[in-house]
Amino acid sequence: MLEVRRPEELSLGGKLDALAFPLHQGHWGGLPVKLLYVLSGLGTPMLSLTGMLLWLRRTRRRAHPVRQPGPVATRPVPATGTQKV
Repeated sequence: MLEVRRPEELSLGGKLDALAFPLHQGHWGGLPVKLLYVLSGLGTPMLSLTGMLLWLRRTRRRAHPVRQPGPVATRPVPATGTQKV
């Protein structure tokens, strides 16, 4: 220990620092809170990655559209003088 300070003697900034430092360093809450920190820390990159993969899949589908078959070619009917019904 380097120094012991009483909370009553600290300024507002000192009190906030004394509260935030253990939280920032991960010395608060034990193992369950540390696991929550890890999961929440991995959540943002995973959302970005999965969002990019979904976007790429959607843009690839647009780049290579499925070709629809064209009209079927028919042979011309020889003119025999009779009308088709």
